[in-house]
Amino acid sequence: MSLGLPLMFIAVVLLFAARNPTNRYLDAFALAYKRLPKGREWLTSRDRDPEIERLRRIAVALRVGAFLLFLVGALLSVFRSR
Repeated sequence: MSLGLPLMFIAVVLLFAARNPTNRYLDAFALAYKRLPKGREWLTSRDRDPEIERLRRIAVALRVGAFLLFLVGALLSVFRSR
């Protein structure tokens, strides 16, 4: 069995696990600034509030990690099947 499929499964589970920190970040951001982050603002800009910044970093790390894990799993699945 290829290693790619389990990696892709773990990536999907990680993506579902990232919902809680992302929701906590969005709630804290909305409470502090009375709006939600626009566009890629949540991904690219740092926040001056350390608690909001900590939540943002956790959310970004989990989502980017899940994406990279899924990408590696997909590539392993494709190249192992040849």
